[in-house]
Amino acid sequence: MRTRTGRRAVAAALILAASAATVAGCGSGPGQDADSTASRTPAPAQMWEPSAVPTAPPSAAPSTTVSEPPVLPTRTVPTVPATPAAAIAQVDRTDSDAVAAEALRQWLAWRPTSDGGTLDAMARAAPLLTDDYADATLGEAPVRGPGGDFAAWRADGADRVEVTVTAQPNQGMRDDSDSHMRHLVFTATQTAKDGERTVGTAEQVVYVIVREQPGGVWAVSKIVTRNTGRSTR
Repeated sequence: MRTRTGRRAVAAALILAASAATVAGCGSGPGQDADSTASRTPAPAQMWEPSAVPTAPPSAAPSTTVSEPPVLPTRTVPTVPATPAAAIAQVDRTDSDAVAAEALRQWLAWRPTSDGGTLDAMARAAPLLTDDYADATLGEAPVRGPGGDFAAWRADGADRVEVTVTAQPNQGMRDDSDSHMRHLVFTATQTAKDGERTVGTAEQVVYVIVREQPGGVWAVSKIVTRNTGRSTR
């Protein structure tokens, strides 16, 4: 027969054994211990401290400066001389070839040191052009100054350009008697002069269309020039 003291000793031993088993069950192997350690490791401080987190540079404030539009040169439209040149006044207006040849001479007879550009010469040729063609030509005054031979000859001091015109066979468009229109071809040689000194020369192939006007007179409705490349400056 067990005594009370013996029963208490057995109960205490059972409690101690149970506690030891619980502690052993809570233990873990190497892998589990590593995972638990990792989960308890705090994140690096720089991930939480705002002062250490890189930030994007502040975007520049939008500009409120308004750019001024570029100032373009004033368009200058030359006026047609009130009195045509003597050579124009003497042209037989019933002769389509003569009208075309003289219109072409005036068209290319530049005055580099006194003209504002080639359009001034075209204005002098206007009395031999159809009204529509004259208006369209003079209405397209260029914004920028003239270039090419005109500018080069102006720089060299040429005061005038003399023009020699030679008729060529028309191997292109046929003349149309029903519409009273003719197609002509010329070669034109320009000789830039400074007094008696020759400044330079240029050769053009020119295509001219002339139309018969009321009263049997002719007027030029188109001039197209093509530089042959035979130029000297």
